[in-house]
Amino acid sequence: MAGQFSSDPDYNAPISDLIRLMLSRKKFIASIVLSFSVFAIIFSAPYFIKPVYKSEVILYPSSTNSNKTLIEKDQRFGSDNDVDQQIQILKSGLVRDSVVRKYDLMNHYNIDTGSVLKMYSLAKEYESNVIVERTRYNSISVKVHDTDPLLAATMANDIVKISDHVKSHVLKQNLINAFHSLEEEYTIVMKEADALAAKVSNVTGSSFAIQTTYENKPAFMQPKEQIDVQQAIAQARKKNESYLLNLLYEYQNKLQRLMELRWSYDQAAGYINLDVPSSYVISPAEVNYKKEFPSRTLLVLLAACCGLLLSTAIVVISEKFKRIKQT
Repeated sequence: MAGQFSSDPDYNAPISDLIRLMLSRKKFIASIVLSFSVFAIIFSAPYFIKPVYKSEVILYPSSTNSNKTLIEKDQRFGSDNDVDQQIQILKSGLVRDSVVRKYDLMNHYNIDTGSVLKMYSLAKEYESNVIVERTRYNSISVKVHDTDPLLAATMANDIVKISDHVKSHVLKQNLINAFHSLEEEYTIVMKEADALAAKVSNVTGSSFAIQTTYENKPAFMQPKEQIDVQQAIAQARKKNESYLLNLLYEYQNKLQRLMELRWSYDQAAGYINLDVPSSYVISPAEVNYKKEFPSRTLLVLLAACCGLLLSTAIVVISEKFKRIKQT
């Protein structure tokens, strides 16, 4: 019969029959859809689901080249390596822990402080709310999601500032370590050069060079010593003094190494007190009062669709059972 399902349970009703059946039970279906929609409206309210807001910072990292290089050449953004390094710093535990302490995120995220997994839970919550990624334009995006729009914006901006501080501290610490390493190597090479100078003086019978330290050796002394060595080498060649020649060649190499170390030492000493350039923030985070989640419209539509599917299934199943009982 038209408009009715076949009594054969294996019979698949065509779409037209399904539509007629749904129209015949439209009040029931409408009541289910309406009930689901009302529930979605109620439970998506801020009282049940706190709205989440998003703030975003867009930045380019500064170049890790020295300030002198930037001045002599040109101002530019960091390279791909600088972008990768900056992303790693922004995601680092040093930055995260600083932000956690500053904003008391353990309490803000309602983490159970008595749980043995509190640090794991805190890290997961932080990582889900703070997103750091490279953009298609090779810049860096720092997004912060939070139920407080003001806090989201403040945190996003502070994450960048803290990462710059961490980067500056790490680079300066590496430079200080390199500076001390150069200082130690310079002292060792200086002692070796003085020892060779003493041997040369003993062989030649005259004071070839005086022992000095880095602090009291004028910069012009090393080129002068190089000239003296060359003159001594020329004289040793004339006299065919092989032992003295070997000493002079070794001494000449030490003096060359001292000049290289002194240049590096002076460069490092000049860079230690220079400030590391901050990131180039081209779009700072601003307070955004437009919520990111939840979308009540989308939730209501999803709930209505679920209600429609459920009510349709109930109608079809009940009709099937009715046909079966009649057979």
